[in-house]
Amino acid sequence: MPAQDGIPVSFYERFCGRPTVVLIAHSPSDLAGWEMFPAPVFGILSEGDGTGLPFPCLRDDGRLTQLYGGSRPSFGPVGAVVLDATMRVVARFPDADMAHLRELVMDLSAQMPTQEATVTAAAPVLMVPQVLDPAFCQQLIAVHDADHFESGMMRLVAGQPQLVPDPTVKIRRDHRLEDPGLMAQLSDALTRRVLPAIQAAFHYRVTRFEAFKIVSYDAKTGGYFRRHRDNTTPDACHRRFALSINLNDGYAGGCLTFPEFGSTCYRPPTGGSIVFSGSLLHEATDVTAGRRYVVLSFLWGDDVGS
Repeated sequence: MPAQDGIPVSFYERFCGRPTVVLIAHSPSDLAGWEMFPAPVFGILSEGDGTGLPFPCLRDDGRLTQLYGGSRPSFGPVGAVVLDATMRVVARFPDADMAHLRELVMDLSAQMPTQEATVTAAAPVLMVPQVLDPAFCQQLIAVHDADHFESGMMRLVAGQPQLVPDPTVKIRRDHRLEDPGLMAQLSDALTRRVLPAIQAAFHYRVTRFEAFKIVSYDAKTGGYFRRHRDNTTPDACHRRFALSINLNDGYAGGCLTFPEFGSTCYRPPTGGSIVFSGSLLHEATDVTAGRRYVVLSFLWGDDVGS
């Protein structure tokens, strides 16, 4: 971004944390009237530098506009790209309508947490919202409901490791996802939304993950998974991170807790994920009403041997 007091300013640092509208225009005069827009605005101009406008602008030779998904001729006098609070592109408009954009930004702002809190203790976990859209979550739930089986624990049977149901530890129904199209959609969502967040938060590059499971915990059967770690057996020692993506709400109980770091309940919203080290002791608490649906996988990188 243009320097302020001689010090360049990062676009990400300036706008991250708030929904932002990027306006794409030919000249500063095209942006007249946007001065009072009730959200942060950033201008991209074909000519001029935005002097006199109350929001920052950047002169573009076309490459920046192309990164936002278009070319200058593909936009009207003023085009717009809407970013959410994480700077993810959520919408593009060849012709910017101020009233429509105002409504969209208000909707995005309403989705953000509004209650300020002072955190004095927390588990070292990562919460990533909006990994999957609601329609895809419902599709995955339907796939699970059509085909599932009783989940088991790895046990030695006649000297051989086998998955055996053990209700003293876990009551859960599982579906192993094998549909290539759904697997590709989930992989794409992880690559776009979750893996960059892991890289930023934990300075770790994930390159591989286990096959996806769609699982459910039902209050009717007392769904839960008692305290455990995810990488303590020989078949699981490669797991660096565990991934859970919640597919629904409308249930009671069924949160994740990390006893080594207190009793806080962690519960991502529908379509949101939680990522944590496979070495952390954790528990999926009893679902006391309704049914909780979750996508599960485990992640690792090139530092893990084959």
